Amino acid sequence: MRRLRKTKVFFLFCACLTCVVSVLYGEYLVYYLNSTKWLPVSCKNQQECVRILFVADPQIIGNWNEVFHPITPFSIYDSDRYLKKTFKYAQAFVKPDVIAFLGDLMDEAHIASDEDFYSYIRRIFNIFLDGSDLSKNVKVINKMLPHVLFTAHEHKSMIIKTDALLRQDFHITPVTPENTKIFQFTLGSTDMYEIMVPTCSYRMGTTKIGFGYAAIERNELKFTILWSPSRFEVLAVYLFLFIFFTLAAFCIKCCPKI
Repeated sequence: MRRLRKTKVFFLFCACLTCVVSVLYGEYLVYYLNSTKWLPVSCKNQQECVRILFVADPQIIGNWNEVFHPITPFSIYDSDRYLKKTFKYAQAFVKPDVIAFLGDLMDEAHIASDEDFYSYIRRIFNIFLDGSDLSKNVKVINKMLPHVLFTAHEHKSMIIKTDALLRQDFHITPVTPENTKIFQFTLGSTDMYEIMVPTCSYRMGTTKIGFGYAAIERNELKFTILWSPSRFEVLAVYLFLFIFFTLAAFCIKCCPKI
C-alpha cells in the first residue's frame, strides 16, 4: 500500500512537472528561441536607413463567426495573446522607424454592431499599440511608376519582379521559412518589385506566418521575413497532455490497485 502511494505521488509529480515545462516552453521560451533564427538587416549609415515593420492580415477574431462558438472567448484570448507576443518580439528586433499595417485588420467588421466594432478597435490597439486588392489601384500605378509595392491579403509571401514599362511579370520568387534570406534590390531602374507580406495570424489557414522587415537606405532595399513559431503545435501538445493525464487519473481512480 505504501509503495502504491509512492507510485501515485511520483506520477503526480511527473504530471505537474511535465505540464509546467510545457507551459513555460509554449507560452514563453518558444518565442525567444524562434526570434534567434531571424536574420538581422544591416545598414551602412544608420542615419540614412529607414526600417519598416510590416504587419499583414492580423484579422482578429470576431465574436460570432467561430465554427465552434462555445470556445470563442478562448479563441479570442489565445489568438490576441499570440499576436501581441509575436509582434512585441518583432518590434524589439527591428526597432522600426515605421510600422505599416497591410491587409485586413479584423474579421467581422462588415457585420459588426457599433458595440462590437469598437471592442475590436480596442483589441487592435491593445495588441499592436501597447508599448487590398492591387488590381483596383493599377490607374495609380501607371501614373506613379513606383519602384516597390508592399502588399498583403493573399496570406503568403512572394516577390514579383516586373518591368515597370511593359507591365509583364517575369520573375516570381516564393518566400518560405525554408528559403528565407535577406533579399536585396536596387531601386530606380525600370524594374518594379511587388513584395507580398504573409499573414501574422495562425488562424488564416497557413503555417507560414510572420512579419515583413524592410530597410531602405538611399536607393537600396533589403527585405526579409520574421517567421513566427507554430501555435497549433503548442496547442496540440496541450491537448495531448490533457487527454493523457485525464485518462491516467481516471484509471488510477477506477483501478486503485494499479
